[in-house]
Amino acid sequence: MTHSLHSLLRRQLKRAAISADETEAQWRDLIAAVNSAYHQFDADRRMLERSLELTSQELIEANSAMRAVFERLVHSSVDGIFAFDTHCCFTVWNPGMERISGQPSNAVIGHNAFELFPHLLQNGEEFFFRAALAGRTMVAQDQRHIRPGDEQPGSFESHYAPLVNESGAIIGGMAIVRDITERKRAEQELQRAKEAAESASHAKSVFLANVSHELRTPLTAIIGYSELLKQESLLQTLPPILSDLDHIVAAGNHLLALINSVIDLAQIDAGKQIAIPEEFALAPLVEGLADTARALATRNANSVQVRADGPMGLMYSDRNKVRQMLLHLLSNACKFTVEGQIAIGVARTQHDDGEWVTFTIEDTGAGMTDEQLAGLFQPFTQNDTSLTRRYVGSGLGLALSQRFCQLLGGDIQVKSAIGQGSTFTVRLPAALPPKR
Repeated sequence: MTHSLHSLLRRQLKRAAISADETEAQWRDLIAAVNSAYHQFDADRRMLERSLELTSQELIEANSAMRAVFERLVHSSVDGIFAFDTHCCFTVWNPGMERISGQPSNAVIGHNAFELFPHLLQNGEEFFFRAALAGRTMVAQDQRHIRPGDEQPGSFESHYAPLVNESGAIIGGMAIVRDITERKRAEQELQRAKEAAESASHAKSVFLANVSHELRTPLTAIIGYSELLKQESLLQTLPPILSDLDHIVAAGNHLLALINSVIDLAQIDAGKQIAIPEEFALAPLVEGLADTARALATRNANSVQVRADGPMGLMYSDRNKVRQMLLHLLSNACKFTVEGQIAIGVARTQHDDGEWVTFTIEDTGAGMTDEQLAGLFQPFTQNDTSLTRRYVGSGLGLALSQRFCQLLGGDIQVKSAIGQGSTFTVRLPAALPPKR
């Protein structure tokens, strides 16, 4: 035999009263094979035991390393971190919690949370401890506690979660506590600044709305007297001063239109601008706008046409505001188009919320970039801000058109591309809803 007789096999043969040396040859071979199997099993077992020993050691070392990393993370965290067992006794209390609470870890670890900090029960924060022990993750927002060295209560946000062992059983809970006092103070400052800005803006709008008479009256007088002087000059044939008077009247009318636009915007922002609805036919309104636009279009050799998708019908809305809004859009189309076409489209559509009228002002002009479109409806903003800009204007027309559109219960949209013109779409209810 290669190996000496294995002890287990020797005992088995002894019990059977069999001698390995005295048996027949065929039994000797069987006994030798069994004996070899026993010895191989021992070798395999020893190798497995060694592997398990090494693996266990590696697991112990890896677990120790992970625990060290976890402890370093908890210890170095700016946020407060604590853990508790199923009896709500603290098991972890990091330096962040020491700073937040003013309590050192050796005075907290092992103590019951509600006995050590009775305010947790008073504030109802026991709920979050119980929720974590029940397996739920919860967030306690805007908790108020007095911070050490601070007479004013601080604001805190806590995230609670359960702690489980390898088998998934809940063995406690943990929480991460973040001091959000400074963030809350900054938010309050921003809110106060926002309210102050809104109050100032409202006061400005109210002021402008209230001084409309004082602004309009002297300018109207200037224009009126200039017209009278112009008539006198015509009667007395004084041509040298006629051109000057024409400039005065034109400048006065331009300034009056600008003041009216500013005041209209201010009155809308101040809540003093209201819609005065009346029933009117759309066809005469649109044709009148087209005639006005044609007079403007001739300056840049443009043509104007009207496109109606069926009968235009009637509309119950603020006629003056609809006209003023569409005229602003038409004036812009004529201004930014050279040797092109401008089209006024009108269509009526029926929806679940009632009947709507859609106006489209389409031109083949210069078009706009995405950047220009983004600030298009901001008051006092123009796409060309260079000192030698080609197109003059106050930048109020589109802003006022949008405000009017919103006041009348509709919306305004625009599509445009450089070199491909622009299309403004105004969508208004055919009948203005009653004021709520």
